[in-house]
Amino acid sequence: MNNFRLEVISDFLDSKNYWLLVDQIDKTGWKLENKDLENQSDNSFFTVRTSFTVDDDNKFIYEAVGAYVKLKVKKYFKNVNFLRRWLVNGQLFGQESNFHRDNYCKESKSVTCVIFLNDFWSSYWGGEFCIHNSDENTYKYVAYKPNTAVIFPSEYEHCGRAPNLNTDRLRTSIAFVYDLY
Repeated sequence: MNNFRLEVISDFLDSKNYWLLVDQIDKTGWKLENKDLENQSDNSFFTVRTSFTVDDDNKFIYEAVGAYVKLKVKKYFKNVNFLRRWLVNGQLFGQESNFHRDNYCKESKSVTCVIFLNDFWSSYWGGEFCIHNSDENTYKYVAYKPNTAVIFPSEYEHCGRAPNLNTDRLRTSIAFVYDLY
């Protein structure tokens, strides 16, 4: 029996919340950094980092949007409890990410909601989201389309694919991880 759960929702956020996130993440400042080779966990030599921090000026945005996202996620996963954390991601061409899980603790369960945040994205640019279905040993791909959400149990292995050579734009997303009760 296949218990694989994956929800893909277009136009996930209302316009106000979507543009709050896009604008906030765009203005945080991104830079390309050289990784410390001794502590490197993947094959990438450079990484994109943001000066993104939650402070008194923007905390309300993430708390308010996080609460809004939680209500939307509850339509698909009824037992959503509280927001554990959020993660901001940015990738350029050549910065492939490794498959990973957002929850490593087997004792607790959580659900992840990844939202694609670029103001515009062409399907010719790549940047797909990939998730592993271990029940069938297959992979599911979701095209990167702005304001699309992908909701799944946090223990599923997944990754965001880097943009291809057809663009020099930064692919951005935010992931909200909620504990389940």
